[in-house]
Amino acid sequence: MSKGNIMLCLLRLDIGGIETYVLNQTKELISRGYNIVILAKDGIYKDKFQSLGAICINFEFKISQGYDIEQSKKIEDIIKQYQISEVHIHQFDCITAVFPACVNSNTPYIGYVHTGITGAYDWFEGAFTGYDTIFNMYFELAEKIIAITEEAVEENKAKYNISENKYIIQHNSIDFSEFSNPIIPKKIENFLIISRLDEEKKLSLKNSINIFKAYLKENENAKLTIVGDGLIKEYIEQEVEDIKENCKMLGARNDVLDIIKQNDVVIALDRCILEAITCKKIAIISGYNGSNNIIIPENIKKAADSNFSGKNLENQKLDEVIEFLKNLNEEKIEKIVNQNYEFAYQNLNIKNNLYLLDRNLRKQYMYR
Repeated sequence: MSKGNIMLCLLRLDIGGIETYVLNQTKELISRGYNIVILAKDGIYKDKFQSLGAICINFEFKISQGYDIEQSKKIEDIIKQYQISEVHIHQFDCITAVFPACVNSNTPYIGYVHTGITGAYDWFEGAFTGYDTIFNMYFELAEKIIAITEEAVEENKAKYNISENKYIIQHNSIDFSEFSNPIIPKKIENFLIISRLDEEKKLSLKNSINIFKAYLKENENAKLTIVGDGLIKEYIEQEVEDIKENCKMLGARNDVLDIIKQNDVVIALDRCILEAITCKKIAIISGYNGSNNIIIPENIKKAADSNFSGKNLENQKLDEVIEFLKNLNEEKIEKIVNQNYEFAYQNLNIKNNLYLLDRNLRKQYMYR
């Protein structure tokens, strides 16, 4: 018997950290007996959601000046049709349509703050009229606000003066059932870069490629695979032109975990680092500002506290990274990846990091 119907809202079902988080969330909720409705624009991850048993409704969110009443009425109808008991709103772009639908239908909602980039609120408020008021009301009326870092909580609290007890910090977590018997690398040879090929990732991507190029000088057998697509694809193609014999670009894929399993080193940001750790690979953060950090047992907790963005870690110079990789043997690799995996299993397991509204709270919300 179903425990209830929950709707999860995000922009689109394409490759990305939020998308894979929601996919993991969906799997765990369904395993606990909930029916899940996904409201998002169709993308390459749609089949994965449907294979889990989720209902996917193709819905294109449009950021508007003020509330989007037309879209909101459509969402109200969806809430009523599927008898939705709670809504999880994962991206700010969805707020102008989903928030008023929840209020009008007396459906409680949880607001997520996935971003670790300071200034996201200011951008929305500057670009779209009414977002300052909308944000204030949205966060005030949310049953809970789930943020991935302490820093994200502090920024939100300072800007919107929300009560402390409304926040929950849940680090990016993962479903470990997909990672049985991960293969530990025996040597460092196959590198993988995972990222959207967008302007905000430009420094990170250039730095990631430079790490590989530097290692290639030490090991001519090294290979690089790049997964992702976006507006700066041509720029990235130019950056790897001189190593094209050792590099392949796969574009956007929905089988990223399978690709990670085929490699030894993953260079990425945020959730992709967690996925690399869970696959027992050597993980290197290439920060938004071009900084470097190899994840080892001594820094993994601190790295996780900032959602593997590297913002709170001391930068490692390129030659230090290469020297570290050169000195890795099979025994050292095994020690690092096993200890990293154990930390992630104990602290970043979605089975222990999933929030649902208490049924009593739902009743209070619906009738107040």
